[in-house]
Formats: sequence, structure tokens, C-alpha cells
Amino acid sequence: MGLSTDYLGIPDWVNKPEGYQAGVTVRYNQNIFKTAFWGSEPGVGNPEENGWRFDDELYDLTSQAHTQVADYVEWIGVMSYDLTGASDKSPVGPHTKLFSIREQKAYTPEQQEKPWPALPERPPKPDDNPIISVEDSLWYWSNSYFVNWQTKGQGLPRNKLAFGVPTYGYDFAYKKDQDPQSHEIPPGYKVIQYKDIVRNYPYSDTAPYANIKELGSTPRPDFVSHVPGNYPYAHNIYFETPETAVEKLKFLKYVGVQGVIVWDITGDDWQGNKSIIKALYQAKDLPVDLSAISGFYTKKQQYPNVPVGVEKVSQAAPV
Repeated sequence: MGLSTDYLGIPDWVNKPEGYQAGVTVRYNQNIFKTAFWGSEPGVGNPEENGWRFDDELYDLTSQAHTQVADYVEWIGVMSYDLTGASDKSPVGPHTKLFSIREQKAYTPEQQEKPWPALPERPPKPDDNPIISVEDSLWYWSNSYFVNWQTKGQGLPRNKLAFGVPTYGYDFAYKKDQDPQSHEIPPGYKVIQYKDIVRNYPYSDTAPYANIKELGSTPRPDFVSHVPGNYPYAHNIYFETPETAVEKLKFLKYVGVQGVIVWDITGDDWQGNKSIIKALYQAKDLPVDLSAISGFYTKKQQYPNVPVGVEKVSQAAPV
């Protein structure tokens, strides 16, 4: 049995109810969870008192519930993606980067909103609306002494955690498409499935820094229409590649995490030979020795704090 939860580390641009700290979304048999969590154990108590909400088969467990939930499940999937891109107020940058970005201002040149997208009642600067990483998510969930701008860490056992690998990316030159069911346009930037990225950009599975920049002049999305001028890219896509996914898996295994979750299998490149999931499967049993780990720290320094400049175009040329 498993359940999935956002990084809390839920970015501040996500609408949350008053007092919301962190969410766990559970889709499972109602009666089992009603028995497990609703008053059957000392200290669990009444769901309303703990800030838990019940809606048919959807359970949102908030506040201190995470440490209690961990006692009842085999794994908790941290959705360590959508860390950028999912909101109008999101900064432009990688949405599932492995290591923390120490120099956030290096991404200033490619922001849609200048100098940086501002949250309500906060100044427009990276310290108040940062690009979050998988590493940040790991420390938040597993280290009770971790503190960020939102709250303190949860201290969950790492062997109960799995972290996210997405099979899609965000194109920060455009807003999201209209939802086919609701016919509404969701907030945030355009989502592109990985299989479409590799089809349109033949070398994108090995794109440096899992980023494609194609120069151009694109009208800005309407939620940043107050910014003068066009966006200087035809496309600016951040996504996951087989290499970054395997690197993520190796690092997480080294730090004692149970593994990774993938969202979702329909976005992968099953028809070609560039599958993210196949790469993960082939790497899942490889030993992670000290020589491999020493390479992580070297790669960490090589990871681009400074993105590809406007004067350059990614090696992943479009079809």
C-alpha cells in the first residue's frame, strides 16, 4: 500500500487553506483508512481536530498527521516535481532539479516576470519565491532539524520515502492549454509530455542540464502581460531525461530512500529507445559505491547555476 504527498515545500504560490502545512493525498479503501486513522489509535483522535478533511475516497491529512501516517504505510511518495511551472507566480527554472540551487539569481535573465515573480505581500526576489529542488524536499521530509521559510522539517524515516520522477516538462514560453474536460485554462505554464519532447527534439534525451532553449520572440502569457516586450525564446523547456532520472535514483539510494515514483507512464517514450522508466529499471539494482557518490559532488558543482544564455541555443535542435 502506498500514498503520495506534496513537498511541503509546497511552493507558496499554491493556494492552501488557512493554517495548511502539508498535505497527504490518499486514494484507498475508505473503511481501512477510517479504521486506521479515525480514532482507533491513541493520539490520532478526531479528524477535524487534526485538520484532516474527508471527501468520499479522497483523504487530505494535514498538520502533524505525517509522522502518524508513516506508521501505517509501506512507502510515502513525495511528489518532488512541479516545483516550478504549476502556477502563474512560479519562477522560471527546472521543476525537478536534483540538487539545491545556491545562486537563484543566476536564473533571473530567463524570468517571464522581472526581476523575479513576486508572491502577494512579498518582494520580487528569489529568497521569497525560490526554485525548490529534490534535495530541499529530502531534507524537509527526513530531517526534523531542517527549517525553511515555511516551516520546520518532518523527520520521517527515509526508508519510508520515495521521490518523484516526472515524464513531462514545462515550456515557460507559454501558458497551459485549455483543459479538455472543464474547458478552463489552468494556472501555470505549458505542460509537454516527455515522449513529445523527444519526438520534436531528437537529441533532447541527452540535452545538457535537461533544458531546451530555442531563441525567438514570443508574446508573454496573459498573466504576465504587464511585462513589456516579448519573451526572448520560442521555447524554454525544463524536463527530466533518462540520465537525470538515473542520477536521482542513485543519489536517493545512497541517502537511504526507498526509491522513486514516476508520474506518469503514459508520458514516457515507449515507442523509441529513450525511455526514462527503462533507464530506471536497468539501473535499479546497480550498486552505489563511494566512487559513484564522490562523482555526485563533482556533478553538483557542474550543475548549471547559470543557465544557457540568450545568445546560445541548446544542442537539442528542433525537427
